[in-house]
Formats: sequence, structure tokens, C-alpha cells
Amino acid sequence: MKLGELAFASYLFDKIDNGNFAKFLKAVKCLDFNKDEDCTTIIGHLNSYWGCRRSNLSHKKAGKKLKTWHKKWADKLFDKDKNLDELKEDDLDSAANAYEELLKCKVQYVTKNGKPRSISFGPTAAAKILFILRPKALPPWDSAIKKQLVGEKNNGHNEKDLYKEFLKHVKENVIPALREDCKKHRFELEKLPQKLGRPDHITIPKLIDEYYWITITRKIVPPTREVLQRWLKWYNQEPMD
Repeated sequence: MKLGELAFASYLFDKIDNGNFAKFLKAVKCLDFNKDEDCTTIIGHLNSYWGCRRSNLSHKKAGKKLKTWHKKWADKLFDKDKNLDELKEDDLDSAANAYEELLKCKVQYVTKNGKPRSISFGPTAAAKILFILRPKALPPWDSAIKKQLVGEKNNGHNEKDLYKEFLKHVKENVIPALREDCKKHRFELEKLPQKLGRPDHITIPKLIDEYYWITITRKIVPPTREVLQRWLKWYNQEPMD
């Protein structure tokens, strides 16, 4: 992931998203994970704004499960102000353990056809909930991103291992490379959202998620240097070689 590629993906995502993420954050900002009804609302917003597909009939019971999970695990997570590249091994373990326990939150409900069904928080919803709680450190993902970067649940790896591997990949490979790129252009990585003209609520993990969503989920390849140079000449109305 190069700085220019991330900038392209960020710009494109912002236009495609059309303010939905900002609406989502505004909607959940005033909600309390310690209240059943607010947790139910959070799950509804994950459906409405962030594409987590689960039946509305399951939301109330799932909200109660989410509140119980939050009461047990929220205080075990690291400080809210920590960035991903500041996390220690035990911080990564606490996030992975919380993620695993959230996956186990299963509820039973009856469909509109009167059939009983069981549903749990999947990897996508679980990662996005953890991102809500720690937006500076825990990037969200979806099934396509998960599959390409860390694979599926096989070869002795469970879901907790895969999530931790994803966090370590971003922490140890992506962020250092971006930080080095930013230094070459004489600004710190933390200033990147501002440099891209993005609002204050956009964090570095969110920018990385946008890059992966554009390039992996939507399969949009950033333009090459040669293409960008050609466009720049067109912008400047320079003659072509």
C-alpha cells in the first residue's frame, strides 16, 4: 500500500460513501453500550449504514447479548487513545479475545414464516463493533478483505487467530510503510486525514479500511504513475510526447 494509492482510494471511497459513514458515527456517538435499547439501535445502524445483513427480528435479543459482552470485555481493552502501532502483544490479545467472544454471542429468533433460526455476530460485524469502540487502533474489515489478507478458518487457525493476524499485518507492515512515506513528504502519519481533506473523525485505521474496500472488495485498481502523469499534463494543458 503506497501513500498515493491510499490517497486515490480515500478520495474514491469518500465520493461513493456520500456521507453515510459520518451519519453512522453521528447516530452511534450518543448511544450507550450499557443500555439494551441503545445496543439494539447500534445493531440496526450497522445494518442501515454499514451493510451488516441480519434480520430485524433478531435485533432486540442481539442487543441484550451485545450489552452483556460490552460489560465483560470493554474494560479489558487497551486505552482508547492508543494507536494501532502503539499496541503491545497483550493489547492485541485482549482485542482478539474480545472479538472471539463477540462471535460466540448467538441468539434464537422466529422468522416471518414462523421458522426458528439461530444467528450470531459474524467476523464483519464483530470487527466493526470493535472499531466503534477503538477507532484509532482496530481497523474494520469485511469477508473479502479477510479472505484475501488472512484467509479462512483452516490450517489450525481459528477466527481469533485470523483477526489478530490481520491486526499485526496492519500494525507491522502497512502503518510503518505509510509512516515512512509521509516522512518523505515532511508530515506525520497522524496528519494524513487532514492532508487528504478528510474530517476529524476519519482515523488512520479507517483510511486503511477504505483502501482495502476499494481495492479488494470493489476490485478497483489505483492508476499507475504513468497514468497520473498523463492526467496531470491534461490538467495543465501540456502537449503530449
